[in-house]
Amino acid sequence: MSQNELILDYLKSGKSINPMIALKKFHCFRLASRIADLRARGHEIKRSITTDTNAEGDTVRYATYWLEREKND
Repeated sequence: MSQNELILDYLKSGKSINPMIALKKFHCFRLASRIADLRARGHEIKRSITTDTNAEGDTVRYATYWLEREKND
């Protein structure tokens, strides 16, 4: 299975995904690119941006994605 297929199946299960989950579960370093691929195939994927502070005190921003609705095939 491709990363696109794995990520889509994960989203279809009702879960959300962020870059850390994508890296750990699917060895995916470019989640935003995979999401762009899925959107280009017609999947309605929503995004929220989270701002947080890491252990070193630096501000970090990351996206969390979820599937709004399934594409009608």
